[in-house]
Amino acid sequence: MTYQLVLYGGMVVDGSGAPARKGTVACKDGKITLLPADSRPTGDRMMDVTGLWVCPGFIDPHSHGDAFIGRPCNSLSKLSQGITTHIGGQCGSSHFPVGPEHLDDIKEAFGLPKDESTDTIKDFSTFAGYLEHVNRLSFPENIGFFTGHEILRLSAMGYDNRKPTPKEMDSMKAALDETLQNGAMGLSTGLIYIPGSYADIDELTQLCRVLAKYDRIYATHMRDEGEKVLMAMEEAIELGRRTGCRVNISHLKVCGKANHGLASQMLDLIHAAKDEGIRVSADQYPYLASCTSLMYCIPNWHYSEGFEQALRYIQSRDGREQVKNEILNPDSNFDNIYRGCGGFDGALVARCAVTKDAEGKTVAQWGRLNGMDEFEAFFTLLTRNHGDVTGIYFDTDEKDVITIMQDRGLMIGTDGAIGSPDDLVHPRTFGAFPRALGLYARNKGVMPMEEMIRKMTSLPAEVFSLGTKGRIADEMDADLVVLNPETVLDTADFAHPTLLSDGIEQVVVAGKVVYQNHRLKGENPGSVVLAGRPQT
Repeated sequence: MTYQLVLYGGMVVDGSGAPARKGTVACKDGKITLLPADSRPTGDRMMDVTGLWVCPGFIDPHSHGDAFIGRPCNSLSKLSQGITTHIGGQCGSSHFPVGPEHLDDIKEAFGLPKDESTDTIKDFSTFAGYLEHVNRLSFPENIGFFTGHEILRLSAMGYDNRKPTPKEMDSMKAALDETLQNGAMGLSTGLIYIPGSYADIDELTQLCRVLAKYDRIYATHMRDEGEKVLMAMEEAIELGRRTGCRVNISHLKVCGKANHGLASQMLDLIHAAKDEGIRVSADQYPYLASCTSLMYCIPNWHYSEGFEQALRYIQSRDGREQVKNEILNPDSNFDNIYRGCGGFDGALVARCAVTKDAEGKTVAQWGRLNGMDEFEAFFTLLTRNHGDVTGIYFDTDEKDVITIMQDRGLMIGTDGAIGSPDDLVHPRTFGAFPRALGLYARNKGVMPMEEMIRKMTSLPAEVFSLGTKGRIADEMDADLVVLNPETVLDTADFAHPTLLSDGIEQVVVAGKVVYQNHRLKGENPGSVVLAGRPQT
C-alpha cells in the first residue's frame, strides 16, 4: 500500500498519557495507520521526524475563533501552536440563531453599525443556515460551535433586564433545539456579560433541559470568578444536578488578589459533583491575567438598554461619579474586575479603536501621562473609543493556576481569536498550548509532557464526543502535530502577543501538511465538526 503521508523516525505520543515510544505514522484518505518503528511503508510524501514527537492534533475546547473563520491570521494563531480543532461560540456569544425582532440589538452585539445591511446576518436565523455560510468558506483547521445564550436572549427579548415571558422562553427553547438538532455542541453562557447576566437559574434550567434531551454540554463563563466564585460554581453544578446535562466550566480560575488560594476548594466542588454523578469538566488558559472589554468594569445593571445607553451615562459628571462609587463600593453585587486586579494599574490596555497611544500601557499609566487620575482615564478611554477597548487584567496567582492545571480532568484552552495581524490580543491567542507544554510541563515539572498532551487531545475529544480525534491509532483522523519536546515554548508576551511559538515543526489536518516552518502552507482541508454526527 502507498500512503499519502508517512512520518518516520520519531517518537509517537498517542494522546493517552502513555510515555513516548518509537513508531511510524502513516496517513491515507484522512485516516491514520500506526505502524512499527522498523516498518518501511512507501508514501507520496515521506517525512523524517527523527528527534521529534508525533502527537494527535491539539483540540482547543474554548475558542472564540468562530468570529473570524477563514481569516489566515486566525487560522495561524491556532495551527502555530498545534491546534487542529477548536470549539467556538463560547461565553454566550455565537453568530446564530438570529431573530428578526431585535436586529438592531444583535448588530450592536456583533459590533455592526445599525445602518448596515442585514445581508451579512439574515441567513443566520438557524444553525442550519449558518452552516451553509461556513461550508462555503475555506480554512485549514477544524471547528465546532456552541450556541450562545446571549444571541438566544437578544433575539427573544433584546436587552431587557427581566424574566422572559412564557412566549419568549418558548422561542429561546425552540431556537436552541434547532441548533442541537443540526449539530451544535451545546449552550454557552457569559453570565458576567449582558444580557446573559440578566438570566436567573430558572431560565437557565429550562434551556439546560433542552440540552439534556440531546446529551449536550452547558459551557459557562460563570457569574463570578472572584469573590463569589464558589457560589458561581455551585450554580453551574446545580444546573447539571437539576437537568442531567453535562457541564463545562470555562477558563476556570481564581480572580482577585483577595481570593488567591481558593483553587483547591473549587476543585473539591467539582470532585464532589462527579461523585454525585454530575458530569462536570473544565478548561484553563495558563496565564496570570484575564482579558475582556474594558466596558465590563462598569456594573452590568447599566446595560439594560444596551451599550449605547451605558456610554451616554458615563459622559455625564453625575453618571461617572455614580459608576465610580459603585466600582469602589465593596458591597456592590457584580464581578468587580477593578477590585480584582487591584485598581487600574493592574489593567493593561491591549487594543483601542482610536486612542492608539494607550495600547501597551495600563489605564492608570496612560492617565498619568495625560494628567488624569485613574478613573478619569478609564472613562475617557471608553468615551473616546466608543467602548471599543480591550483590557488585560493581572488578577490571578500562579499557585492557583498550577493547582487547577494538575487536576486530571482539566483541559487546556486558548480563549482566543484574532481578526487582523495588527490586533493586540492576549498572548494566550498564540501561546497557550506551547506555554503549557514547555513552561509548565517541561521547565517547571508540573507533570510529564505526555500527560499534558493528554489534556490537549484525548481528554477534550472525550468531553466533546469527538470519537475519531485526539488519539494516534488506526482509523483515527489524520490530524497531527510534530513537535520538538526540547524546544517547544511560547514566545508571545503582553507586548508582542502575536509572536509564533517555538518547537511546533509541522501540523497536519486530514492528512495534509497545513503548517510548517512558521508558515501556513496554503492547504484548506478543515471542516466543521458536529455533535451527534459521526466524525469523518
